[in-house]
Amino acid sequence: MKNKLILLTSLLPVVGVGTYALLNKYVFYHPLPLRTQKVDQEKQLVVITPTFNNKTYCERQLLSLFNQKHGDGPYKNWSLILVDDNSPDGQFETIQKCVKDHNMESHCTLIKNETRQGVTANVYTMLHSIKNKNAIVLCVDGDDWLAHDRVFERINEIYEDPSVWITYGQLVYWPDFGPIPEHHMPRLYHYKKARDYGFFSSHLRTFYAGLAQKIRPESFKIKDSWIPCMVDVAMMWPMLEMAGPYRVRHVPEILYVYNREPKRIVSEPPQFNHLPLNDVLAYLHQQTPYQQIDALA
Repeated sequence: MKNKLILLTSLLPVVGVGTYALLNKYVFYHPLPLRTQKVDQEKQLVVITPTFNNKTYCERQLLSLFNQKHGDGPYKNWSLILVDDNSPDGQFETIQKCVKDHNMESHCTLIKNETRQGVTANVYTMLHSIKNKNAIVLCVDGDDWLAHDRVFERINEIYEDPSVWITYGQLVYWPDFGPIPEHHMPRLYHYKKARDYGFFSSHLRTFYAGLAQKIRPESFKIKDSWIPCMVDVAMMWPMLEMAGPYRVRHVPEILYVYNREPKRIVSEPPQFNHLPLNDVLAYLHQQTPYQQIDALA
């Protein structure tokens, strides 16, 4: 197969751009089909949620998890790790009440920081608190929510394929519901490092806990301080590089609702917010790329 691909690409000057476009679409790009086979066994899913001052939206986010289904019943093999970064708006008490009212205490680990730690520190702590390296992690922010009640079921189906280590997906914006962004794995991705293409891996982001735990602590830091923003970039670039293109999947269905209601935007505290976003992105891009690995163990 490899020799055939080399031959086909070498014919580009002869066959023209149209044929090359077809090769890009059908040979080099590896999206998932819209559905895969039904899977009876439930894999362990762990939702991580860093949150701050999201009292208005936290119940909607929680209910989108509590209502997840599998077959004719609820999805049972899941848990939530939520860290409230010392919110002053009463969010944590609202979360506690919602969890109790829906009898979800056994599924939820709720933590409230005594002082602000910043989103990066919270994400790092949550990732390394997961004991089962084969658990599948779903990143759901505290002011966003899952798009429907079969998201867990869909992720469970996708990871039935043992070659899948990490996925990214498609979202819809709220409250305007559009335009729906297009996020696709770059063509010929396997010839370069993931970070050379910018950031293409949008919500819903999922991955094996063991893969995330291989990210070095310094990848989340500038000097000795946690990066003030773009923790998703700091997390996904190393994992995409370690996984390599054939263990990455783009999920074309909308599984995630991204809340961009202007009033909910809250900056990091001053001690975490001293660098412009573009400077953080440039710093992350300049880091040494990770080498592709052959196994998660």
